Amino acid sequence: MADKVVGIVVSIQGKNDLSKSLTEINKDLSKTTSALKDVDKALQLDPTNLELAAQKQALLTKAIEETEDKLSVMRQVAEDA
Repeated sequence: MADKVVGIVVSIQGKNDLSKSLTEINKDLSKTTSALKDVDKALQLDPTNLELAAQKQALLTKAIEETEDKLSVMRQVAEDA
């Protein structure tokens, strides 16, 4: 008589939610980084432009907030695991 090996496949629902959350956060970070590069290029041409400096500061603040969001999602996943 042959022995059969029976396996169980377990799917974790949180994995899909995590993937979606991280994908959205990474897209936002990518857009912010791209905008920062554009502002930096413009600042190289006109370093005395205060409007560009304010835009850069706003984008840096946004990048920090997005990074904090990503960190909180990853911490939540670590706690759930």
